[in-house]
Amino acid sequence: MDASIMNGKDLSAGAVSAVRCVANPIKFARLVMEKTPHCFLTDQGAAKFAAAMGIPEVPGKQLVTERNIKLLEKEKHEKDAQKLDCQK
Repeated sequence: MDASIMNGKDLSAGAVSAVRCVANPIKFARLVMEKTPHCFLTDQGAAKFAAAMGIPEVPGKQLVTERNIKLLEKEKHEKDAQKLDCQK
């Protein structure tokens, strides 16, 4: 997941990318903005910072909703239908 946040009053910013197993990446981006001299952390650096800040990990399955699964299946079905149309 990716997230970013900016404070319009002082133009400070925080962002994270390639983050896994974090329930709220926006709150994580806020920590980057407020607690580090950096404005962007990604992948392993972000994971190390999350651990240092005590951000609990959430199992990936908890981050996927039934609604998202249905939407993904619908997209796959529509994409397969488009492939068949193109092959005709």
